[in-house]
Amino acid sequence: MENINPSDEEWFSQIKEPLTPSNMSKMSWDEEADVVVIGCGGGGVSAALEASEQNQQVLMIDRFFGGGATAASGGGFYAGGGTKIQKEAGVEDNPDEMFKYLQMETQGIVKDSTLRKFCEDSPKNIDWLLGHGVEFNASVYKKKTSYPTSNYYLYHSDNSLVPKYAEIAKPAARGHRGYIKKGLRVTGLGGSIFDPLFNSAKKNGVKVLLQTEAIRLIQNRGGRVVGLEVLQIPPGTKSAKRHMKFSKRAQDFQMYIRPIANYYRKKAIEIEENERKTKTIKAKKGVILATGGFIFNRQMVRKYIPKYEGGLPLGTTGD
Repeated sequence: MENINPSDEEWFSQIKEPLTPSNMSKMSWDEEADVVVIGCGGGGVSAALEASEQNQQVLMIDRFFGGGATAASGGGFYAGGGTKIQKEAGVEDNPDEMFKYLQMETQGIVKDSTLRKFCEDSPKNIDWLLGHGVEFNASVYKKKTSYPTSNYYLYHSDNSLVPKYAEIAKPAARGHRGYIKKGLRVTGLGGSIFDPLFNSAKKNGVKVLLQTEAIRLIQNRGGRVVGLEVLQIPPGTKSAKRHMKFSKRAQDFQMYIRPIANYYRKKAIEIEENERKTKTIKAKKGVILATGGFIFNRQMVRKYIPKYEGGLPLGTTGD
């Protein structure tokens, strides 16, 4: 992607140029933490948890209400190499076979060293999720499917069963779907992974500011990021409640009736444009960006990935 900045005509973003105060000692901060995480989806909450487990004071912000595309998805987590769930299901797998398969699938886009680490760490990642309250289930669907019925939670979510791949790498069911005990559900299982992580983060002392959007980074004169500027809908206000209602309705209709989703999304954005207040947050040790993609920014899609412009955007409004 080309190198551009907020002054360019094709910036297509509300993010502003980084702020560099002339006298940092006189800078006024509304909040502060050791580590500030921008974005409270699956990636953001995992980063916040990891930082808190390393005894850091963590503040996490989200433009909406947390969850992101993780909560909006079907609750699938790709893992292999011999996870605890695979072993319970009698599925034989190891990091070498997983690596050989993914090496063919990724076609050099991911460095071998990175891919190898992903495969070797995969069982430990499942253990980490289990340790934070995420539940999985060893009921395995042995055929290829993009998404199994509510009776199965371990499945072949990839293409490892395809003969040309299976000749080189031993297939294994690596799609781990989060398990919810309350009734048999097929859709809306994203919370099975996000909700336990979010609850664990709060129990670990992570502070969360919702309806809070980062609009620019703050750096010192040496270029080090020391904080950020955000726009927040005042918590507990009528505007905050209306914004929540419209945002959630937009998400509910996104997959089924896009015009209605766009209607509610526009109403939520109008509240953002008129009711938010500026705040500053100090990050004493660092800022982590976990803000997803840009599939809902149609100008950026048209500019950078035009072949996907006609597709149905998957994710949330913040993507």
